Amino acid sequence: MVNLRSKFSRPAAWLCALFAAWAWLPLQADMYRWVDEHGGTVYSESPPPSGQAVELEPPPPPPPDEVRAAEAREKSAIEHAFDAQEDRKRAAQDKAKQDAAAEQRTTSCAAARQNLETLQNLGARPVRMPNGQSHHLSEQEKAAKIHEAREQIAKYCP
Repeated sequence: MVNLRSKFSRPAAWLCALFAAWAWLPLQADMYRWVDEHGGTVYSESPPPSGQAVELEPPPPPPPDEVRAAEAREKSAIEHAFDAQEDRKRAAQDKAKQDAAAEQRTTSCAAARQNLETLQNLGARPVRMPNGQSHHLSEQEKAAKIHEAREQIAKYCP
């Protein structure tokens, strides 16, 4: 769970409370109900031109316990959403790592197969070493390299 207290400062909390109080003001406006000429019930903040309407009382504000419970539910929902987002981010990173590892295995497999084929078809030709020099492999060195290539194939190829 994420500690939202560390993410939001007290001034931000006061601003949220002031905004909630400001947002409540329009709900305190007068409300009227009347039936129009087509028989439909109309609700409005202004009375009809005829003046014949029932003025509705605004509902009382919710008790403080309900407000606190709603705030706790909202905080929990935000934390849950944040945790779910972090889980999705971690899953995407894990998948990217797995994909990269699979691609590396595929590349290593292809290289090992190519090495084995080259060594098996080598004959008496020299082998070019990583430092760029040519070297003739003895039968023993060739057998060891073929064994090494087969081990790499077993390790990297499905």
